[in-house]
Amino acid sequence: MEKQNKNMSNIEVNYKNKIKYHYNLLMQFLPQNLPNSSKWPLIVYLRLFAPRFLKSYNRVLYLDADILSIRVAQNIWTIPLPYGVGAVTDYGSLQVPPSPFDKLSRSEWLQHIGVTSSSYLNSGVLLIDVSKWVEINFTAELKMYFDKYPHAVCFDQDFLASFLNGNWTDIGPIFNYQAVLLNSGLSNAIAPVFVHFSQPEKPWYGWIESGSTNLDPYFGKIYRDLLTEINIDPSLHERAITTKFAKKIKTRLRKALSVFGLRSQKEKNAFSQNEADRRVYIKNIKANGFDISLTETLDEIYFDGRNIRSKFTFPKDISRHK
Repeated sequence: MEKQNKNMSNIEVNYKNKIKYHYNLLMQFLPQNLPNSSKWPLIVYLRLFAPRFLKSYNRVLYLDADILSIRVAQNIWTIPLPYGVGAVTDYGSLQVPPSPFDKLSRSEWLQHIGVTSSSYLNSGVLLIDVSKWVEINFTAELKMYFDKYPHAVCFDQDFLASFLNGNWTDIGPIFNYQAVLLNSGLSNAIAPVFVHFSQPEKPWYGWIESGSTNLDPYFGKIYRDLLTEINIDPSLHERAITTKFAKKIKTRLRKALSVFGLRSQKEKNAFSQNEADRRVYIKNIKANGFDISLTETLDEIYFDGRNIRSKFTFPKDISRHK
């Protein structure tokens, strides 16, 4: 664990003495002058170096802090990793590259960041073969990459996509169900193990009931319960959100019309885009060798007056909040 603010206190959660904490060991490996920002601080690079301290393990599973574990899947430890690393396609950039490259085609963008294959991963979940990983001099590789591609904006993710250049195993969205998939209606078909809230709105912000996010309300309850269980007041992590009065009225009006079967143009456009996006996601999932049905197991999808929402299908052993 590396802290940006060294004065912050630590809250260690213990579970049957199975959780070990390591503090401030990794920053020493970073080369000087790596690009960073408020969204992508220097700590994003440190996942590359963690296996150095975990050599007693055959494999290491890295998870971003905004990932929720939904269920257990022991088969993750037996997935073949011929290239030494497993990850998941970045679904958020399948159709439109990240800003400021959103005017470029996907191939132009990938070329701009040094990726000559057609694959681009999301670095929020990494399944790592430790023995192969520790042989790589990431300190030197990072310096060489950013000397050559200083305009890369998704820093560690762009670097990994270029360095691996398609030589990684796609372990499927079941292990990294990203934010753009949350309203796709595919949670029942995919049955995610890890849900990745890779978007500005997080379930612990307290916005879910405001119509300002596409998250299933039960995600908010899960985090409130988790924080309460470890004696942390959930309200400390909530963030204020203000919506203009006129926008609230329009949202409520569109929602009311939708209930009575009178669909606004915004709703029609939203459903049309949602279906088009879902087809793109499914095409990619199937192309990577995973079986998924297009229509038979779709989640309930509805319009809340502002966003397309999908009722997430939780495992049967998790009781939904009524």
